[in-house]
Amino acid sequence: MKLNNISNTILQKNNNKILKIIFQSFGFKYKIPSYTNYLFDVRFLPNPYWKKKLKKLNGLNKKVIKFIEKQKKFNIFIEKTKKYINYLINISKKNKCELIIISFGCTGGQHRSVYIVEKLYNIFKVKGYNIITIHNSLLNKKII
Repeated sequence: MKLNNISNTILQKNNNKILKIIFQSFGFKYKIPSYTNYLFDVRFLPNPYWKKKLKKLNGLNKKVIKFIEKQKKFNIFIEKTKKYINYLINISKKNKCELIIISFGCTGGQHRSVYIVEKLYNIFKVKGYNIITIHNSLLNKKII
């Protein structure tokens, strides 16, 4: 299902005007998604692709997660990004927005951006926000 179909479906079910949030991952080598409100480039983190044992895995795999979480830059990024997303959510609610799409991109959209989306999803879902995740590159490769 294409993102515009997904967002249309979400909005149709949004009769009570509760803010919906989409966290999506993608690979820059495949192009930036046309539907996005906020974009983060996470290519500053070391790429698991260059580790032989991690190359064919994705950001949902425990070995990849462990590799990413060992990076000091990752933890700093998550802390700062949580605060920024909280700010964006609060502003969006005040402006009565129905949907915000926050995209995270890395080179291939397979490792770093996937895990960051999942990590942030888990952080914000616990707070009661209505969130879904989309992993564009994994969907295109059918490796979810």
